[in-house]
Amino acid sequence: NQLIGSIPNGIGNLANIKSISLDENELYGTLPQTMGSLANLKHFSAKKNTISGGFPASMKTLHNLETLNLSRNAMSGHLRNLPHMKSLKNLH
Repeated sequence: NQLIGSIPNGIGNLANIKSISLDENELYGTLPQTMGSLANLKHFSAKKNTISGGFPASMKTLHNLETLNLSRNAMSGHLRNLPHMKSLKNLH
């Protein structure tokens, strides 16, 4: 990919998507709250970008998420919502 910019709020409209890989792009800004609408998402990776801010509270509803890779970004804050993500097996 050669994506530049922020992750659009419209990502939440991809209700049936199971896997998203946005690795090694030039993505910045925060993760949108609409990510909580991705009920079928199992794998999300956006490593090696410049995504900042905290972990959106809406993501606690991602009960099917197994892999979350946000390594090598500029994120900050606490991961208080992780206990709600019962299927999460891999966190990077």
